[in-house]
Amino acid sequence: MKREVTTAIVLRRTDYGEADRIVSLLTHNHGKITVFAKAVRKPKSRLAGGIELFSVNDITFIPGKGDMATLVSSRVLQHFGNIVHDYDATMYAYKLIKAVDALTENTVNEEFFIFLREALASLDSQSLSLDKVQLWASLRLLALLSVTPNLLTDEKGQQLDSSARYRFDVEDMCFVKHPDGMFHAQHIKLMRFCVGAESGLLLLRLQAEEELFQPAKALMQQLASETLQVDL
Repeated sequence: MKREVTTAIVLRRTDYGEADRIVSLLTHNHGKITVFAKAVRKPKSRLAGGIELFSVNDITFIPGKGDMATLVSSRVLQHFGNIVHDYDATMYAYKLIKAVDALTENTVNEEFFIFLREALASLDSQSLSLDKVQLWASLRLLALLSVTPNLLTDEKGQQLDSSARYRFDVEDMCFVKHPDGMFHAQHIKLMRFCVGAESGLLLLRLQAEEELFQPAKALMQQLASETLQVDL
């Protein structure tokens, strides 16, 4: 039978029977697949180490006649082990995986795999705050679903003024000039950078005050909740 080789990130694992598992994976070139991992919970299983959470794994599988493939071999290529040492980072990693799982039901798009890989790498970094990763991840996921807020012009179509303050109109997905608005040029600059940055690790290049990230992050999480119906 034909075997397929790909790289994959675990989305869900469900115990089955006495020693088996059903594993949902996001792959870089097959979209989302479900594999049957036989005897993977046995102590000497050669499959167990290659389907760990928070890892990029090299897997070989045999496609099934239905929706279920059979896992033949697996090995870890990159493990983001620092995540589990931080409770908040761990909980956010689970949120991101759950969101990607929900948003990729029938999608074969390498960009989602790249996004999740880079999100885990960013959470694994001990040099990035969680606020920074959350802002980047929310904006990138919105961009992948083509619901990026307008970061160039206001509600009148005029270029955003670097000296003005703004509030954000969720319905029109744009900034509106307001003297008491909480957003200013530096917030918008951060958001623009995140939209174009393939990896959150690129935020290490920015010399921005930490407090700038929180209001921008909160706004993007609100947009993700209202437009994508996912909790980030």
